[in-house]
Amino acid sequence: MSLPAVLIVVATGKPLKHAPYPNVDMSHVQNLDPSYEWYLKHTPFASPDYDSRIWTLLEDEGISEEFHPDYPEIKIYKRTFDVEKRPDVDIIRSIENAEESANRELLTYRTTEKMLLTSAGVLARINSGVQPNAKEQEMLDNLMAFDVKVWKNDEEKKRKIDQVLEGLEPDIDSGWEKLV
Repeated sequence: MSLPAVLIVVATGKPLKHAPYPNVDMSHVQNLDPSYEWYLKHTPFASPDYDSRIWTLLEDEGISEEFHPDYPEIKIYKRTFDVEKRPDVDIIRSIENAEESANRELLTYRTTEKMLLTSAGVLARINSGVQPNAKEQEMLDNLMAFDVKVWKNDEEKKRKIDQVLEGLEPDIDSGWEKLV
């Protein structure tokens, strides 16, 4: 079985054709125009594992004067990978999105809306001097527990942003308060 290969225009170094190597036995291609040369596609290492919110994957490919490790008579068309850190503003936006997502997971939209509206009414009655009943007090306790988790998430966001500004790579997914 022949390997993926690239036919290169030698004078310009530009790929002319991506196709399987023409000889199944991987022997030298006979009667090839001297302005062309076949290169075997070769990726010496796999794409790195990375967090795309912090890093951008860079791919580089092109002709090489190196020879293929398994076919030392054929040069390689080499494909390599590297990562580049995203700008701080992009990483910070990802952290803010993660905080928002964690806060949304604390309560459902329907529950949050109901809790906020009814709690506002209970607080207004308390402000008027009416003592809350047991159900209303439970509702206020739940609201305060929600509030504590939101503030903890805000502190986690600030901690992660500080890490970014110090040149560190924060774990964007960990440390958030969520519904257990």
